[in-house]
Amino acid sequence: EIVPADKLWIGAPEHFRRGFIARLQKTKTLEVVQSATTGVIRVSGQITQIDKGDRALRFIIGFGAGSAHVEGRFQITDANGNVLTQFTTGKTYAGGMGIGGAADFLDMDDLVEKLGAATADAVANWAKGGGLSAVKSKDSIT
Repeated sequence: EIVPADKLWIGAPEHFRRGFIARLQKTKTLEVVQSATTGVIRVSGQITQIDKGDRALRFIIGFGAGSAHVEGRFQITDANGNVLTQFTTGKTYAGGMGIGGAADFLDMDDLVEKLGAATADAVANWAKGGGLSAVKSKDSIT
């Protein structure tokens, strides 16, 4: 289960799940199941930050000023509920079209969906024995 830290972000978990499941299905590294059985892992967590940033700063200054950012804390548990690991992932959007970030190509729902995809990548890498340190915990989208 993915929950938002703020009640105002009530729709964010659905966008997160969409990105998470789509990435797992695309990469075929792990199978998505609806009920916990032996040999499965469960990913749960909280979307801890959704910051729309400042579009004017992205346009006027660029170079990451005014960036939008989303972040979450997650854990992987086994079928019995034992915590196997915990980690944080984040996504940042600095704007598009050149240095000044003149165009916003992503809205916050898209950015939360990309957070779901990044989290799926981290989980898949961990499941393959790569550990979570091999995956960048924060990634910029330009």
